[in-house]
Amino acid sequence: MRVGYIGAGVMGCGIIKNLLNADVPVSFIVHRDRSRVVELTEKGAIEVEDLKTLAQGSDVIMMTVPDSSVVESLLEGSDGIGPHLRAGQIVIDMSTSQPESTMRLAGLLESRGIPLLD
Repeated sequence: MRVGYIGAGVMGCGIIKNLLNADVPVSFIVHRDRSRVVELTEKGAIEVEDLKTLAQGSDVIMMTVPDSSVVESLLEGSDGIGPHLRAGQIVIDMSTSQPESTMRLAGLLESRGIPLLD
């Protein structure tokens, strides 16, 4: 299982380190705050440059982003990760999301054979 991670902030960084400690390969992408990049790459995580690359190299996509609007943008926007997801991948959202948004997105992804776990 290869994990692609979006949102390597305080919470995401800790989760990525735990995955690496369990010998799970992790790729990640950073939006703004690059303060944790060196720490993560020294532990074995791989930083990727774009969401397409993240999706192509991952079996599971995990994310901790600020709110539902960011999750929606990532999964529905033409410049997000959604267009690059494929059937059989799993998306795990650990963001502070609105239940209605999560349920709607889960239905959209499920129609493509992609389960969304919250």
